[in-house]
Amino acid sequence: MVHCTQGILNAIQHWAPLAEHRNCARHLYANWRKKFKKKEWQKRWWRCAKASCPLLFNMARARLAQFTREGAQALMNTDPSHWSRAWFRLGTYCDSVDNNLCESFNKWIVEARFYPIITMLEMIRRKVMVRIQDNSTKVDRWPTMICPNILKKLNVYITQSGYCHAISNGNDKYEVVHYDHRWTVDLTARTCSCRYWQLAGLPCPHAISCIYFITHCLEDYIAPCFSVTKFKNTYSHYLQPVEGMHNWPISEREKPLAPPYVKLPGRPKKERKRESTEKPKPYRISKVGTVIRCMSCKGVGHNRKSCAKRNGMSTSAGPSKSAPVRISTPVGPSKSATVKMSSGQQSCSSARVVDNSRKRSLHLSTSTETSQVSLLSYPSFNNAQLFFCT
Repeated sequence: MVHCTQGILNAIQHWAPLAEHRNCARHLYANWRKKFKKKEWQKRWWRCAKASCPLLFNMARARLAQFTREGAQALMNTDPSHWSRAWFRLGTYCDSVDNNLCESFNKWIVEARFYPIITMLEMIRRKVMVRIQDNSTKVDRWPTMICPNILKKLNVYITQSGYCHAISNGNDKYEVVHYDHRWTVDLTARTCSCRYWQLAGLPCPHAISCIYFITHCLEDYIAPCFSVTKFKNTYSHYLQPVEGMHNWPISEREKPLAPPYVKLPGRPKKERKRESTEKPKPYRISKVGTVIRCMSCKGVGHNRKSCAKRNGMSTSAGPSKSAPVRISTPVGPSKSATVKMSSGQQSCSSARVVDNSRKRSLHLSTSTETSQVSLLSYPSFNNAQLFFCT
């Protein structure tokens, strides 16, 4: 926690003493990780943030201290009552330890933020109008009594309840053994000594193992705010359509002047500054594993600009698999001389061997009677195979 935030803490305690103030655990971890950078310490830090009771918090902090005692001590620089579930206020049915709600909303309106204030508010109003209509429509397609996202979390807790062993006292109170811990559950009061049921409004794995003693219906033990009915009531208030700015009444007051534009040095930034632990934004698709093929010679491993054949130079990339080069010269009325080159020599002279032969003084002398072909002053034809086509 930096010193510049102390003013916010003091102001909230003074002006809103009854309000609960939470700090974003993700930003606290980003500051903590600047000094304690090992990856294996990350999960142990988050276990401290997500511990539902002081007992689990102290145990998670003790496990972290086994690896880094200084890191466990630095963990307490910020009051854990603001960022750990172990001290969150009960009854709000919110177990969130980060500020993802505001971060998601900020990204949702990122396009509207670059407009003037009235235009920005109009864009946000239209987006909210569409969102209310979408959510009020899709709720009619849900066949369950509980919202789908809540059921996903509940299914995880149902799986974990298989490792819990519960015994009853006969009065809706149970004793649950979960690994090395022992917890008490009261189904009538809907409480568990781990505090998660009271904090989140969802039955914890210990409570689920006790509910299965009576029934397999968990809907009656979930907070009403997670029901489909409450979700539908939330989006039952629709925004009314508004006419355009040209139809708005004109005020007789003096029009406010826009603030002058102050040009700061450097290029203006349009994206937030990412933390060192965050992944960079993928500006374009990665080309890792892409095979480069030359458009000139159709070879692999280089492009047209670096192609040696395009520049009129010999390449040493290895033998190519182009077709053998044949040079035909008339040898009488029905005979022709043909030069067949090996694959290693084709890389030096392929389709342009006729043009290059003029520059390198290729001399062919043929004889009609003996049908002989002689190659002079051309080093690449030393091992050429010569035969005649009749």
